[in-house]
Amino acid sequence: MKKYLTPIACLLFIIGCLSPAKLAAKGMGLDFWMEGTVSEVKAVGDQIHFTLKGRFWFAQYDEAAAPKRIEVDCRQGISVTVHQNDPFFAFSTDWGAGAIQEAGGLLRILKAAVGPSRTIKFELLEPKIIFDAKQNLTLTDAAVIRATDADL
Repeated sequence: MKKYLTPIACLLFIIGCLSPAKLAAKGMGLDFWMEGTVSEVKAVGDQIHFTLKGRFWFAQYDEAAAPKRIEVDCRQGISVTVHQNDPFFAFSTDWGAGAIQEAGGLLRILKAAVGPSRTIKFELLEPKIIFDAKQNLTLTDAAVIRATDADL
């Protein structure tokens, strides 16, 4: 009996081939983003745990072509663990203005964003992602370098 790779396994293989060292050597870039509403925000040390309902995506950039994008639907809610990068920037919801935040800035933004009416967008560095057997995504760790703040 032949075994075939699932779409998630193929995605993970592609991501593995796109290591940062290889991309840097070829003049390419890979961005990681997530966007949605948050709930159940709690901090444990410098780690922040919450549930995100929205989307997660990878964007690959090179010199010649338009960005290539892979998007994961997370509307059912995913478990997220992140920490605040140093430096960390908070931006207005239209990305028109921003400010460097002190330690604790990300936690403040997340707590203020709890609820169904506030969407928050994050740029991530070095995400650690798990896809389970049911093809659900869990973000076990990432540094957040930028996030939108509705109060800016």
